[in-house]
Amino acid sequence: MTIRGPKPTALDFGSIPTRVQPEAEELLRRLPGRSLFALLTAIRQWVESQTRVKSASITAVSEPEGPGWTEVIVQLAVDADSELALRLWDDLAGSVDEVKARLSPEDKALFDERFGVHMVWGEDNDRRHPN
Repeated sequence: MTIRGPKPTALDFGSIPTRVQPEAEELLRRLPGRSLFALLTAIRQWVESQTRVKSASITAVSEPEGPGWTEVIVQLAVDADSELALRLWDDLAGSVDEVKARLSPEDKALFDERFGVHMVWGEDNDRRHPN
């Protein structure tokens, strides 16, 4: 995959398995490269600092009732109970928000609309990532 920006390796989240949907790759190519690289780097650094993150997936999600609306979702599966998972989520959200605060207003608006980060744990994680 080639992303406009400093490095094409931005989808590498370190030692965890990462599944990237081809449709998501296509959508990522349309986002501003430097800003995308900064966000993905922050997520990767956060993932590498956590032992509870077990896998990642990057998918494109479309809203059936919103024609033309599609968002790229980075989903992280964690091995944690709800209390710990919510603390992890708050920490990750802080890292992502720090990067977004440094983006141009145009890029921030675009990423707010077209890029999301989700975390799954417990039964949600078991259904999405069976053994």
